[in-house]
Amino acid sequence: AEKVIKGKPDIIQLRYKGERDNYFLKVALKLRKMIPEDIFFIINDRIDICQICKADGVHLGENDIPLKYAREIIPEKIIGVTCSNLTSIKKISDENPDYISIGAIFHSKTKPEKKVVGLDILTLASKKINIPLGGIGGINKENAEEVIRAGADGVSVISAIENSKNPEKDIKIIKERIEREWTKIHKNSHHQM
Repeated sequence: AEKVIKGKPDIIQLRYKGERDNYFLKVALKLRKMIPEDIFFIINDRIDICQICKADGVHLGENDIPLKYAREIIPEKIIGVTCSNLTSIKKISDENPDYISIGAIFHSKTKPEKKVVGLDILTLASKKINIPLGGIGGINKENAEEVIRAGADGVSVISAIENSKNPEKDIKIIKERIEREWTKIHKNSHHQM
């Protein structure tokens, strides 16, 4: 965790599938103390743990508690959601999540059973909705820029960092590449009044 924090990602999301609640909470509380305020701390699935450890928000999967109920419980927190098709993206965008993660963009080692949806879904979604989009699934330092070019505002990376010999360096490389690509794409998109 310390090496990831030193890499200065914009967001750290705690995923702890299958662990006991008390262990998940213990890890979340410890991480909350370690993560500086300039990095958003997001808890996967668990609104209760998000509240207890004072995380910045929660990320909900397609089979988790519906967004509208999460918003009632934690109205002041960041709430992100995962979608894997245009129908669910359009439907959930009407509920105004803070961001939508779309995937799996590429084959994922973390969720090998997830269907690969490819880059085109990001392009289509970015033209239809005005909510920050993230690409998830199989993203690494070699393909992160492609995901931004396709229409994402950011990326989620698990395996490439988890399996890295130098996570701090790899986070910085990915962050630099996606920021450069995002800036290149959006530098001419200033709104005039």
